[in-house]
Amino acid sequence: MIDEVSVNSGNWREETVERISHALNSWYPSHSYPILLREAKAIGLNAVEMDSTVHDLLLDLNEVYSEMGQRAITDYDETRYHNNEIVNIIETKDLQLYYQVDKDWHYLTEERRWQGMNDDSGWRRVEIEKGKLSTSRFHVV
Repeated sequence: MIDEVSVNSGNWREETVERISHALNSWYPSHSYPILLREAKAIGLNAVEMDSTVHDLLLDLNEVYSEMGQRAITDYDETRYHNNEIVNIIETKDLQLYYQVDKDWHYLTEERRWQGMNDDSGWRRVEIEKGKLSTSRFHVV
């Protein structure tokens, strides 16, 4: 990201900042649109090729996160189902936090709406303590 300090210190000329900002906000359909190295350089970003080892590790990590984030819905019938999926993952060294949806849903025909029941959703904490994996609830205040 281009911060105000970089701009004010003269590392970036204002026209360059404007051009890059315009490109990122106008040329791409969404914030999640991937910008490849060649495009990043063409826009004017100081982008460099990623080390192949880091690239491979990130692909492995993406595979793990993709598996963790798979939707897990069990249909009981047309008016009841259970949702158990991980929707957010935060991770650092020896610590992982994730938000898991764990809830039954029942369709109220008379009201034409779904009602959640038996909600055990929440943040979970997984950490390595003295070489052992420990899982617990994580309460956000």
